[in-house]
Amino acid sequence: MDNSTRRSGVEGEANAPGPILCAHLIREVDAKLLQLLASLGPDEWDLQTVAPEWKVRDVTAHLLDTALRKLAMVRDRWFAEQTAIRSPEELVALVNRLNREGVTVYRRLSPSVLISLMTVACRDSAEFHESLDPFAPAAFAVSWAGEERSLNWFDTARELTERWHHQQQIRLATGRPGLMIPELYYPVLDCFMRGLPYAFRRAEASPGTMVRLEISGDCGGVWQIRREAAGWALVKPMDRWDSRALVPQEIAWLLFTKGIRREEAELKVRIEGDRALGLRALELTAIVAQRQLKQPVAKPAFLPTVTTTLPGAVYGLLSDRNLRRRGTKRTLQGENPDRDPCESESQRGYSEEGCVRLNRIDTLERKPQFSFAAALEVAGS
Repeated sequence: MDNSTRRSGVEGEANAPGPILCAHLIREVDAKLLQLLASLGPDEWDLQTVAPEWKVRDVTAHLLDTALRKLAMVRDRWFAEQTAIRSPEELVALVNRLNREGVTVYRRLSPSVLISLMTVACRDSAEFHESLDPFAPAAFAVSWAGEERSLNWFDTARELTERWHHQQQIRLATGRPGLMIPELYYPVLDCFMRGLPYAFRRAEASPGTMVRLEISGDCGGVWQIRREAAGWALVKPMDRWDSRALVPQEIAWLLFTKGIRREEAELKVRIEGDRALGLRALELTAIVAQRQLKQPVAKPAFLPTVTTTLPGAVYGLLSDRNLRRRGTKRTLQGENPDRDPCESESQRGYSEEGCVRLNRIDTLERKPQFSFAAALEVAGS
């Protein structure tokens, strides 16, 4: 396959994208993970990642849990519980619960125990994925791409994106060099892009409308979807397009895994042609997660940088939605009644009480004895 064909994510002259055969890359990505974990100092395990509720030890625990869980359920066909899933929302709830339970257990382990268990899990996981027939039906469909049935190659590619982007979260948190290697990052991006048609499922456009997504950098590429009678479909990139979004490779993985706020991403992305369709491409979410509008842990953009140490539950209580919704106007104890709590231009649109709460959170966190309990007191119920 020549380089131009690889960059388009398409094989030959066919309009449909070809399979992503990447089982061998899971072993390589996990080898780099083990090297990374072995290099961490004691304090680095508790550094905050871009996943709001997870520190480095939590992301590591999640990687261990998901590898072991898949081996148990898919390779060994061992299910500790039988759960009926009747809707996408129930699937999200189940995945979130399993992730939460797994992290709760494995985050308690020491780094040396985590690394020892991870070494075995990575070896067995790589061997398992390499043993699969890529064109046989997968045990689990890639739900974020809208599929009810998937082939093994797609589920394995999805597994690669999970292993890659969580390791990238650790690297970002600890200041280590990233995994921006074409041989590893491009297949991740290519897998992400398979979710574009599903992300556009509710986007109205005339038949034949073309939307082009370009990711810059030596790991990037070009992907294009076309509106057809039955919906949107990935096609071979063409010269003609009605909307084009250009995304830097440095933020692409963050954007599609909810690691960056949509507003911040838009400042770094260039949209040409139909802006509404171009922005729709930024809504692609290549993980099983709540919809963007329901993102539970979004820090208000105008809060000081120091507030990143707040526990995720506090940010959930201090979300824009909650602060705007609180309409009761009253002065909290200890505030100057003559001072306008919403004097900051960035806080316009918030209720007076919401502004008071934000101001008090800022004050609390700057105190040496800041506590989670104090933050909850300010956030309210």
